[in-house]
Amino acid sequence: MNNRLSSLVSVSIALIGALLLGGCSDVPAPLKALVYKTNIKEDETRMSAFKAQFPLQYTSYQKNNESEVMTDYKGSIAFRKNDNVNPLPKGFRYAQPYLKNLWLGYPFSFEYNEARGHTYAVEDFVNIDRINRYGDGKGQLPATCWNCKTPKMMTWHKEFGDKLWSMDPNTLRTRDKIDAMDETINCANCHNPANMELRPYSEPLKDWLKRTNQVWDKLSRNEKRSLVCAQCHVEYYFQH
Repeated sequence: MNNRLSSLVSVSIALIGALLLGGCSDVPAPLKALVYKTNIKEDETRMSAFKAQFPLQYTSYQKNNESEVMTDYKGSIAFRKNDNVNPLPKGFRYAQPYLKNLWLGYPFSFEYNEARGHTYAVEDFVNIDRINRYGDGKGQLPATCWNCKTPKMMTWHKEFGDKLWSMDPNTLRTRDKIDAMDETINCANCHNPANMELRPYSEPLKDWLKRTNQVWDKLSRNEKRSLVCAQCHVEYYFQH
């Protein structure tokens, strides 16, 4: 009886130890993505195309349009951060007027606003003085800033090739080129519309993967999740 009890205790201790060791592992189990067949074209760039099959996500995405709130610390009203003349948004107490002097000679000195949600990305870009006043609005800025505003970049890069990057950004703002509300940052920036698998759309990110000998399909799901966000949430590109 004692031997049987001792054996049970030993087995229990071993099992508990194995569970503890497994729980303390630094390497998480790989995540498996859901597999979809959406019947949406792979080159789709409109957010509205996802509404019927992903109604909950579409509704959540549209809440970006409601994000007109400021707190003591920050918020989503697109006030001019370098403006110490006009009233600050209600509920916010800090301006940064010194930014205008720090950025003299740079487009940021003309207008630099608080960021808003993804639904506003194109609208806020095409209506900013950085491209409409800097250099008298005569195209002295390249089109690289479009890269993080819309999945239409994939279409434009196929059409114009690498000369796209040096084009006047204003040539791409017309209605026949882009729908500012429907083709702003959306599902297609991070997902293949045909199956919702994670994919990069950014040519600079694709170039970086190639230079560093990395293959997208061989990356872990967590690495892909980080990179689809990072392809926009980085400010500048440097040669390395």
